[in-house]
Amino acid sequence: MDIDKELLKDWIALGLLAAERGGMADLALAIFQAVSLADPKNPACVIGIGLAMAGSKGGPEAAAGFMMDQGVTADSGEPMARAFLSLYLALAKRSQEAERVARAVIAGDSDADAVDLAEGVLQLQILR
Repeated sequence: MDIDKELLKDWIALGLLAAERGGMADLALAIFQAVSLADPKNPACVIGIGLAMAGSKGGPEAAAGFMMDQGVTADSGEPMARAFLSLYLALAKRSQEAERVARAVIAGDSDADAVDLAEGVLQLQILR
């Protein structure tokens, strides 16, 4: 069964809105899990589920663990997913790991938005 890509984009946008609203992490998680069933290779699913987990009771530690369980590391995964991993590690006070992942994203330089996020994580690390 093929689902229209525009519809999936709308679901992702809805999931992001739910994730950024306080108290809607469970809804965001459900939306991103549905998207992952429809399009399992979409990197937005890993990022979105991580974002929902970071905003829930598990916090950034759970988000980082989930992303690593999905194969996101300093050396593997989409650049934006890796940048979000560095953010979750930083928020979980795992500074050395966060810095290593962020520096790997910056060195790869393949996604300007991911590099910007990784540079922000490094700035966050310096301010702590």
